[in-house]
Amino acid sequence: MHFNSRPRKRVLFGVVLTMGFMLVDLWTSTRAQEDSKEQSRESAEEILVTGSYIRRKDLNSPAPVTILSQAELEAAGLVQIGDILQNLPSQSNAINVQRNNGGSGSVRVSLRGLGAERTLVLVNGRRHPYGGTGTDSSVDLSAIPSAMIERVEVLKDGASSVYGSDAIGGVVNIITYSDFEDTQATGYVGVSTQGGGRTYDLSVTTGLNSDRGNMVFSANYVEVEPVWAYQRKWSNHVRQFGDDVWECLETGTNAECELWHGSTYVPEGYIKDRHPEWEGNDLWKSITTGKPNEVYSGRGGWHVFDNGGTSDPKDPNQGDLYNYQPETYLYTPSERYSLFAIGRYRFSDKISGYFESSYTNRKSKIKLAPGTIDTKNENILVSADNMYNPFGRDFELIRRRMVEAGGRRYLDDNGTFRLVAGFDGALPDFLGPFSDWHWSTSWQYGITSSNRIKQGFFIQDRLAAALGPSFRREDGTWGCGTSKADEVEKCVPLNFFGGYNQETRMGTISSEMLKYISYAGTHRGFSDLTSITAQTSGSLFEIPFGGPLGLALGYEYREEAGGSLPDPLTAGDNTTGNSDSSVEGKFVVNEFFSELSIPLLSDFPAVDMFELSLSVRTYNYSSFGTGATYKAGARWQIMPYMALRGTYSSAFRAPSISGLYSGQSDSADYVTDPCSEPANSYIESRCRAEGVPDTHFDDRTQILTRKGGNPDLEPETAKIFTVGLVVEPPQIEGLSITLDFFEIEIDNAMMTIGSKIIMNNCYSNQEINDPVPYCNLVIRDNTGYILQIDDKITNIGGASTQGLDFQARYDLQTASAGRFGFNLEGTWLHRYQETQADGTVVSSLDLFDLGVYPSLKANFSVRWGYDNFGVGYNLRYIGSIEECRNNNCVISEDAEYDPNDMKTWSDGHFRRDVDANVTMDLYASYILDNDFGTTRMTVGINNLLDQNPPLIYNGTQSQSSAANYDYMGRFLYFRLAQTF
Repeated sequence: MHFNSRPRKRVLFGVVLTMGFMLVDLWTSTRAQEDSKEQSRESAEEILVTGSYIRRKDLNSPAPVTILSQAELEAAGLVQIGDILQNLPSQSNAINVQRNNGGSGSVRVSLRGLGAERTLVLVNGRRHPYGGTGTDSSVDLSAIPSAMIERVEVLKDGASSVYGSDAIGGVVNIITYSDFEDTQATGYVGVSTQGGGRTYDLSVTTGLNSDRGNMVFSANYVEVEPVWAYQRKWSNHVRQFGDDVWECLETGTNAECELWHGSTYVPEGYIKDRHPEWEGNDLWKSITTGKPNEVYSGRGGWHVFDNGGTSDPKDPNQGDLYNYQPETYLYTPSERYSLFAIGRYRFSDKISGYFESSYTNRKSKIKLAPGTIDTKNENILVSADNMYNPFGRDFELIRRRMVEAGGRRYLDDNGTFRLVAGFDGALPDFLGPFSDWHWSTSWQYGITSSNRIKQGFFIQDRLAAALGPSFRREDGTWGCGTSKADEVEKCVPLNFFGGYNQETRMGTISSEMLKYISYAGTHRGFSDLTSITAQTSGSLFEIPFGGPLGLALGYEYREEAGGSLPDPLTAGDNTTGNSDSSVEGKFVVNEFFSELSIPLLSDFPAVDMFELSLSVRTYNYSSFGTGATYKAGARWQIMPYMALRGTYSSAFRAPSISGLYSGQSDSADYVTDPCSEPANSYIESRCRAEGVPDTHFDDRTQILTRKGGNPDLEPETAKIFTVGLVVEPPQIEGLSITLDFFEIEIDNAMMTIGSKIIMNNCYSNQEINDPVPYCNLVIRDNTGYILQIDDKITNIGGASTQGLDFQARYDLQTASAGRFGFNLEGTWLHRYQETQADGTVVSSLDLFDLGVYPSLKANFSVRWGYDNFGVGYNLRYIGSIEECRNNNCVISEDAEYDPNDMKTWSDGHFRRDVDANVTMDLYASYILDNDFGTTRMTVGINNLLDQNPPLIYNGTQSQSSAANYDYMGRFLYFRLAQTF
């Protein structure tokens, strides 16, 4: 591929040589003169705050920024920065390692719950390459070495005018160590008291400083063992979500109403095929005579399929459904190692060189229940002449879960490499008033490459041959075909009759049969980032009664490329798993940016300082064209202890490689067919209009949905407004209080219509003017059976959110009782809604329709330290929400309630409360000085009270929300850090 080119190898070789030169010089250099040290100290007084390129001497800015210190990161008791950031009140609904079905072992962050693709992640102020299985659109935080992180700055404001695309929900800037002087080795081990999840974290970090510069190197290894769904009582089966549950909830409790649910794809196999013209032999007639036209299962002999329970022996209501939960991960396992190096070398008082280099390799696993085969979906006819078919007739629809093959498995091997090299310093003296301006140039190259091996799936055309007609060879063995003349080479006839005995764990499918139809496919992908940046900043002149006018100017060139290449069987739609298409593309960006800091007034009554800030960025994308984005902000420091601040900005998100160039791929969306037992007369009429027979019945809860990219995509745009108050009362030293109101409006959003919306607007929504365009996206066969739903990404709809961030921090130093630290941080959400393809506005505030968006989320922490001993306590609160039947609370707003028809909607009758979730952590640490240096020991308990996640019937995994609640349970850990 292009990222292995020789020119880049030469660049890497040159950087390695430069690093070696710097290291030798740092070891041998001597102290510089005192004036040089004083100059370094003076230059260090000016810093960059996330969200600005203008250096300042304080952290005050018009935009709200939350800073997580190293102490706060360690207090979380977690080994991965992504897991820590996901606990922020301003973050919600991002993917993490608790996502098994549909997960990839990655961890993302989604500020404001607007999606990870709308949160920009930086490392030391620069973009990080996207992570995942190729052509991804957000950063995988597991690719950033946690051992090197000094602090994290979270800008909770739009910043496209400063950083460009993606900075709509906010910016996460991860700051690494740059002047570490010692050597520190750290070991961590943790385990859940409920079983599983054992975690190991080993790291070593060492640094070298001199008067000419510094260098820091770190190595890190992390291993996390899985948690299985069967290891938790709340996740070892699926609860039924149906009319009887809702009726029961009117008078009973959740426990009284709990019914087990499962899949109709069962190991025994069942036949849902009753073509009257295909009569079959006497054996088939003896099974079907006198029975209704329903489904028959092989468990305990042929009988009417029982949807009233599962075949799990622990199910109090025995039935035929398959309980797939025990064979799936609840917390996915992974193994990760990383290397990181950063260095700076001062060539002179005016010029320094610097570099950053990192590599992370992550191996992770996804494990799902054994694969399923639906012969109708796969367009396979089970032949009457198959050697194992005892019924003398063809079958169009047989479902079977292939437990003999084991579970479906995804093995991911991802590597992320990043290299930054550049120069910075001050402009030369001959430029007079500009000689104190700071300048910087940098070159960055980053790539994430991935290999995903999938197992437990089957080759479609081989299945067709193995389930087709069989014939007996002359030697008495059986082959596939009608005779030797048309025999399918190497084919082994497949037995779909007789089923699987769960007690003896013996089935009708042999290893020879599996060998013929099985395969292991390798999916390869990459996401590539190359950028060149140059910028300068400084003061132009003094504003009368104000201060120095600051200006920053810059240019950025960026090239993003990505590719995704599935295995040939998947790409050719010749597999029982979801099909996928290959994609590869790139785009080039040229951007110019400028920023002004205008201190208009200072040292006046009621105006300690009044500062305006303006920024603008123009961009040109090879993929869609040009545009501009801007931002205006103000900070009014009324007095030294009180300030008002606010911003108004535009932002945008450019189409990604996958959004532009992806072909068609499959998804098994959680959606049901409204024409299967229609809920009302309007749906009945719509189904008849679409040619669906009145006798149609389809009990699937997941339906094949085809998704894909769109080369005509335009960027989505946003308007962002914030206004806030900062108070640091002098009467209470160490206390600070911040309140920040925010509002974000997103238009022209890039999204799919959504399979549920397509189905609703075609069949259920009586308000829609023309349902036909939506019905055209639902592809049925001549019997009414849904073959697929077409759902391509496009610019439709939007999103809107509004709320108030609050934080109160108090640091207290006492002579006799030690040091105390209190911190309360939260988000009071006023609105979260999405405008969907049909113009419907769906609100998710305190509802589960779009995810978990409670009115209140908050974290509270207390820290106490005395001499070398410390204790801490963390509390995390996620407010209560409601969920509605079919995960659609919009319909229940105005619907009338019919007590005789439990399928109708009524506010209050088809909603249920999802309880607030509270988890608490406790930890203690002790520092011991010894002959080797300093030893720090920490012991902690996360989720002290072993709080389970709340039950959410509409939750797609374990009927809760993996993106928001803790699935691990009570977790004990011990950390030992030795500094030499």
